[in-house]
Amino acid sequence: RSKSRGASSRRRAFPAGAAPCMSALPSRAVYVDADETESEQPFVKDQGRRGRSRRFAHCAAFLQTLLVASFAVAVLVLVLVSALRPTGAPPVCGVPLASLSDSGCGANRSVWLLATDPLYDPDCLSCDWFERLRASVPVCAVLLDVGAVPKGRTFWEAKSVAIRDYLLAHPDLELVVVSDLFDVYLNPFSEVTLLERFHKALGHWRSPYASVVFAAERWCWIGKGCPEEFAERALNASRSQYTGRTFVPFYLNSQWMGTAPAALRMLTSVLGAKAGVLGWPRKAHPDDQKMYMEYFVQHPDEIALDVHEEIFAITFPRGSAGGWTWQLAHGRKPMATFRREADGRVAESTQERAPLLWHFNGPGHKLMMVTQQSDDEARAFLASKFGNYFRFFDVPSDKCDRASRGWHGRPRSITLTKQAVQREVGSWA
Repeated sequence: RSKSRGASSRRRAFPAGAAPCMSALPSRAVYVDADETESEQPFVKDQGRRGRSRRFAHCAAFLQTLLVASFAVAVLVLVLVSALRPTGAPPVCGVPLASLSDSGCGANRSVWLLATDPLYDPDCLSCDWFERLRASVPVCAVLLDVGAVPKGRTFWEAKSVAIRDYLLAHPDLELVVVSDLFDVYLNPFSEVTLLERFHKALGHWRSPYASVVFAAERWCWIGKGCPEEFAERALNASRSQYTGRTFVPFYLNSQWMGTAPAALRMLTSVLGAKAGVLGWPRKAHPDDQKMYMEYFVQHPDEIALDVHEEIFAITFPRGSAGGWTWQLAHGRKPMATFRREADGRVAESTQERAPLLWHFNGPGHKLMMVTQQSDDEARAFLASKFGNYFRFFDVPSDKCDRASRGWHGRPRSITLTKQAVQREVGSWA
């Protein structure tokens, strides 16, 4: 029997089925002499089985890692695509909702962000207010798509999440304004005037680091009336920064304006979100004004209140045993007397100059809506009870018939007479 160990007498033995992994994984060839006796074969076969098991293990681990990585990439792509495309939500008063990828603002560095509850169906009169608001905004106005609100979350949190996502998707923005839609009235003003008023409002605050201005109101509200201890902390925060001679007890209202970087930093903090990550945070926040108020109490050097109503003015009539009282910035009064200035802006008699935005929050909005649905008799009654406000803030339209205007979409066949208005007003007290 020949003992030659030449190449011609050798064969390279691979385990069956291992060939597909050989090109990707390191392997050790097992050389078996064709002339070896059968007594030497079991040892060689055992070594081959061990090598095959190791190669199969490496191959399985590699394929598993590849599968997990592919799944993670697919999920990431789906998340990004869903975040950057419209959700298909219907338009609001004929205005389409903007997507994060294309808001229609082009190279504008200032935006006015708006959002509405997807479950709210505005009536004709509400749409009139909204249309006038959009026409009056001097910068690019964006109607955000808040998407479907998950169970256990609120629209107010969804609005804050949508604003933050928009700022993340548009890092070149410099200035952002956030306001309500259907209870807001804008006086005529330009973008230059808006910037001037913004800096004036910051000038009434002691901290040089404040870059966000919130509307100020007399009523402390965080989804409900503030506990006394929290209200006092909020007042102390204002008192520590206000530069005026006479301190007026003001609380934060959730209409605001600020630089985009400062706004993004604030929203990331109040939502408890991860920096740079789109979407909902893990913790729920039922009320946006509560989030902002808590942040203000902790960071009064970063947020200023518009105590002199340079930008925002809040009207909040409240019923009590002694009658109705308007909660105005510079005092409480039973009757509100408004005037129209030479530039066309509406101001209240106690104001030095007209604000840029009037916010009719809470009962103020309902009072305005009821007035605009009323007939002449009911209007005369409301004027004697509350003042001449409706003469200046009425938004006339040929599309809405006063005799059949609905309240939040419910049609009426008769006008609101004096008795009907009394029933509405009496329900607020």
